[in-house]
Formats: sequence, structure tokens, C-alpha cells
Amino acid sequence: MLRDAHNSTARTAIAVAFAAGLSAQSQWTIERVMWPRSFAAMVHDSTAARVRVFGGAQANTTFGETWSFDGNAWTNATQAPPGIPDDVVHDPVRDRFVAVLNGNLIAEWDRTNWTLVAQPNTFSNGRWMLAYDQGRQVTTLVISDVTSTEVHDYNGTQWTQRNMTGAAPAWNVNGRIAYDLATNSLLSLTSFPIGGALNVWRCAGTTWQQVVTPTAPPPLEWFSTARDPITSELLVFGGYESIQGFAVTRNALWAFNGATWRLVPTPVAPATRYAQAMANDDQNARVLMYGGGAFQGNAVWYGDLWSWNGSAWTQLAEPAAPLQLGQQVNAAQSVFDRGRSVILAHPLDGQGSAQTFDGAKWTTYPCGSACPSHPSYLAYHDQASAPVAIASNGDFAWTGAGWAQLPFAQRPVVRVGSAVASTGSQLVLFGGLSGSSPTNQTWTLDATGWTQQFPNNAPPPMAGHRMASMPSRGEVVLVTTNNRTWTWDGVDWTDRGPMPFQFVQDFALHYLPERDRVVFHGGLDYSQPTPQRLNAVWEWDGVAWQSGVSQNSPSRAGHRLVEGPGQRLLILPTAPNPIESMGSVAASTSAAYGQGCLGAAGVPQLFADAWSRPRLGDTFRARGRGLPNGLTLLMLGFRDDQWAGQALPLSLATVGMPGCDALLEPFDVLGALSSGGEASWSLSIPSDPALLAATFFQQALVIDPSANAFGATVSNGLRNRVGRR
Repeated sequence: MLRDAHNSTARTAIAVAFAAGLSAQSQWTIERVMWPRSFAAMVHDSTAARVRVFGGAQANTTFGETWSFDGNAWTNATQAPPGIPDDVVHDPVRDRFVAVLNGNLIAEWDRTNWTLVAQPNTFSNGRWMLAYDQGRQVTTLVISDVTSTEVHDYNGTQWTQRNMTGAAPAWNVNGRIAYDLATNSLLSLTSFPIGGALNVWRCAGTTWQQVVTPTAPPPLEWFSTARDPITSELLVFGGYESIQGFAVTRNALWAFNGATWRLVPTPVAPATRYAQAMANDDQNARVLMYGGGAFQGNAVWYGDLWSWNGSAWTQLAEPAAPLQLGQQVNAAQSVFDRGRSVILAHPLDGQGSAQTFDGAKWTTYPCGSACPSHPSYLAYHDQASAPVAIASNGDFAWTGAGWAQLPFAQRPVVRVGSAVASTGSQLVLFGGLSGSSPTNQTWTLDATGWTQQFPNNAPPPMAGHRMASMPSRGEVVLVTTNNRTWTWDGVDWTDRGPMPFQFVQDFALHYLPERDRVVFHGGLDYSQPTPQRLNAVWEWDGVAWQSGVSQNSPSRAGHRLVEGPGQRLLILPTAPNPIESMGSVAASTSAAYGQGCLGAAGVPQLFADAWSRPRLGDTFRARGRGLPNGLTLLMLGFRDDQWAGQALPLSLATVGMPGCDALLEPFDVLGALSSGGEASWSLSIPSDPALLAATFFQQALVIDPSANAFGATVSNGLRNRVGRR
């Protein structure tokens, strides 16, 4: 039953049928990540009105995946191909996607399942390339090697090899084939031998003919092609030139009308790149270009999506994963912006820019006039209700679109190896290196500025330690590199003793709100002759460390945990590893839904108290704001779909409350007197396993005689799910 914590009287029993017994405390989940990539195949799916991207690679990692873009965000297909896609085309007649996998396997995808199909009869070990022949309505496979070029047609049932005669194109080891709609022919474009001019060969049946042009693009390798939506010319974009042994990437756009080439002026263009993917989007009369790689001192990969409308490039989407965490994730910082429900990252691009992640996509914000520099530590400033960057060149608050420098005259020296966390009322900065020597200075930041603290008990000098917020208790938890636990209560440090293990470094530490625990994860175990990466999970409940669930936990070291949307913890990894997330099997959540209606003190708002969640054996606190002084009733219910047979939300205009809606079917009511525009209610939730995952709803009924004829208004609703720590 739920118990009113104000008067300790039993209120009501929740009548729900759930399996008895508690499930595992927490679980790890692999999150699909669309890392930037090159050598991907992209096809427009006219039936589903979206772009499909297949496969791709980043450095030595290949991706056997299928992704789709619906105009707003990328999503992963339910089933991966049985191999790495090299080339994919869409057969619109049969509505199937035909792919070359692993260099010389053919498979089909019907948007649900991949199926390997019969292979063509060939003895060639050359490069396999696909095009859809609209004139013949078949998928055409061109197999090109150093001595021959084979052409095979696939009608969905069988392969037919064309009996080619005469000369053949040069070895197409680094170019493309394309279908020319104007002449109903295949085109082979290649700069082989390497360094030779880009040449074009046309095949309209069983012979190849070279197309001699007065001008041509420079010798390009791994460029991409598509058809211009306005002129129907063949477009060639990007690629690289081999100049004195160096690969120089390009971003020029060339157009071929069947007889001549022209360089298309593009004042705005994607960055130089090679091995990007391009496809026609005939429904929207545009060409789409995705991804690719480049050489900028080191190799880089792109995950952006661009549109060409016949006259200009427009960027449509950024990648669904951060570009700049790189291999130095130790120095990159991230924090959860609770007010905006996004992860904020300060990447290592050397330009002070920022990225946000809403659980589906990343957005990059180039730095303006105020830019934090590394070393920089991100933390959520509860009093300011905003993320703050404590940087070597100043303090910066995140506005949602950029950085704003904070005017604190006195501030600490921000050192490499420091750590920052929040008690809920102040940020705490501790330790770090002064030259090569560790320090143990403690500084706190509140609404008025920085203060150096001189506690009676201070941890020893250190660097490379980890700290985590525990705002529900007004504390910060620090774990040293020699595995001792300290807590800061806003006034002094307390040594809480050793961890249950020793000699573990480079671990991650973070607060998990839904379980009200600080989570310790992974690290390097130096107790072995060769340090071993760990997947261990430990949880601090404010008193002691308890072993957490490590099943499916990844082995990581030098990583960072960050709170993410849905109250889970995420590991933001070095590319191209997946993102792992950790959270409760039975998450405890409280989310607002619906809207309130205007009263004398504004529109009443109902929300969960900070850090309060409906957990077994805990007290759950809800708060109301925008209330007139007087009585406010909190209605409790177990249905948000109907009330006495009538659908919810239900308009209350008929009872004299215009603009107000009932959002639940009331089952019980709690009263509270509001003061200063606010009121609060508390519910004690028993430690009854039958309540786990139960859902209940709350809405405030505000007594407000001047608001309307009925004399009351209502708030938004709260949808609450009972979980456990």
C-alpha cells in the first residue's frame, strides 16, 4: 500500500498483478551507434521515403549494419546483413535491395530479412560493382580485374552473363560504375593506371566504347557518383588525387552530360573527403551525400548528410555519434544537462566547441567568443540549473546554444588530473597536478563565486582520482587512485575507508539517480603481472560499497560514465566501439504529461522533488508550483486512459472549468496547504515486491475561487513507475 508520510496513515492498496520476487538490480545494454564512416553504400528507398546506409568502415573496423534516415534522425535496422556490404542497389520493380557482401557474395534485403542468393558463374577475382539497369529492369553486376571486365544481369531469379566483345575498360579498382538514364547505358569511370586522367567507358549492350572528352576531372580515386536532379547529368564528387605519393582529398563537384565535363561552382560544399556515399532521392528532386574519410595530418571520418538540389549544397544532418571524443577520451568531458535532457560534451577539437546528445542524435555547436580550454571539467550546477565548464581559462555556463563566461574574479588554478562534482548546493574541485607534483586543494563554487576551503580532514595530494555527485545526500564521493573512499559534506572531508579491492586505477565513477547510488565501474587491475581490464561494478549507497551486477558489463579502463536520457549511465567510448549503457531492470521514473490551466497565481505545475523517485521502501515527494495560498488537493489514480467509461483527457468545461482537463481517474486524494506559491506531498511506498513496476498517476486540484465558476484549476499530471534502488 501507499502511505501518507505526513500523518503515517495507510492510504490505499495498489491493485496490480505483477510477478512476485525482485529481478536483478541493474543491467547493461549495448546501444547502437552510427559512427562516422567511409566506404558505405547508400540507397534511396522510394517506397519507405528514407535513405538507407549499408556497411562502411572506420580505420580497421568495418560495420556490417543497415541504417536509415527519415529526414530527422538515424535509426538502426532490426537485422544486420550476413557480411560486410560493399555495394547495394534498390530494385524498385521487385522492391528488394541487392548487395555485394564481403567482396563476392550476393544477398537481398526485404527490409526485414537478409537472404543470400545464387552467385553468378565467374572465375574472376576482380572488384564486384552493382548498378540498377532501368532499361532492362535488372540488377547489373560488373566484375573488373586487371585483364577483363565481365557483365552479369540478375532478374531476381537467375544470373545471365553478357557475351561481351571488343575492348574493355581499364581495371576499375578505384572508381565507380553508374547507370546513365539519358542513354540507357552503363558507365565505367576509373583513373587506372593510378595517376591517369579520369576516363569514361559506355556499355549499351555487349560492347564497351570509350568516351573521349575535351576536358576531364583530375585523376581521382574513390569518388562518388549520382545523377543531377535538374539536368540529369552524371555528378562526380570528392575523391582523392595521388600527388607525389600523398593522397590529397578533394571536394569539387563535376558534371558529365554524356560528351563533356564541367566543373560546377559550389560556394558552400562538404569538406574534402573520399569514399563517401551518394544516392539520388527522386521523390525530393535531390542528391544525398553521406560520410567519407579524409587525410588531415591524421585520418578523419565524417558522418554528416548533405543534399544537392541542382544548384547548391545544404547540410541535412550531423552524425548520430560524436566526432571529437577520439582516442583521448580521458581528457574529453561530458555531463547531463537535466534542464534540457541532453548530454553535453566538450570534445577535443581544440576549438572550444560543444556537442549535445538527446538519445537519438548529436548536434555540434561551434564556439563563439567565449570558449573553454582544456583541461576543462564539466559538472551540473544545481543552483544555476545549467552545466558549467571549469576550464583552465575561466568558468563557463552552457546556455543551450553556446558558452557564457562567468565573471568570478577569484578562482582556483585548474590542473590536469583534477576532479569536479556537485553536492547539490555547490561544486567541488579537488586535487590535480602542480607541475609534476599532486596537490590536495579543495575549492567550492556556489552562486556567489569560488571559495578555497581549509578542511580539518583532507585527502592526501593526488591526481587522476575520480569524484561523483550524490546530491540526494548533499555529498560528493571521491575514490582515490589507491582505492580509498572519501566524502565531502559541504564542510569537511571524511575518510570512509578502503574499497573492497586494491590496485585498481583508471576506473569510472558516476551517480545513478534512478537507484540513488554512486557507481564504480571497470579500471585496470595492477595486482597482476600484466594489468587487466575489469568489468566489475560496485555501488555506494551512502554507507558502504556493495557489489553490483557485472553480467554483460564491458571491460573498460580510462573511460567516463555520464548520466543520459532515461536516467541511465552511458559509457561514451573511443570510436568506433559501441556505447554501453547501464540502468535498473525496473527503473523508477516520474515524468510530467498533459497541461494545467490558468489560475490566479499562473498555471499550476506538478513535478517530482529533486532526486526523489517512487522506489520500493522509499518516500516519494511531489511538489506543486504556481499555486495560490490555501488548500491544494493531490489526486492519485491508476488509470490515465478513461474515467468512469469516458476517455481521458476529459474536458472539465462542463463543470465550470474552461480550459482545464482531467488527466486521471481519481482513486484517492491528499491535501496540503500551499505557501509562497508552493506545496508538497509525500507518499511512503512499502517494500512489497508486488508493487515493482506498478504505474500510478497524480494531478493537483487547486482551490482557486477567482479562477472560474467552479472555483478551481488543475495542474499537469505525473506518470510514476515504481522501481527499486
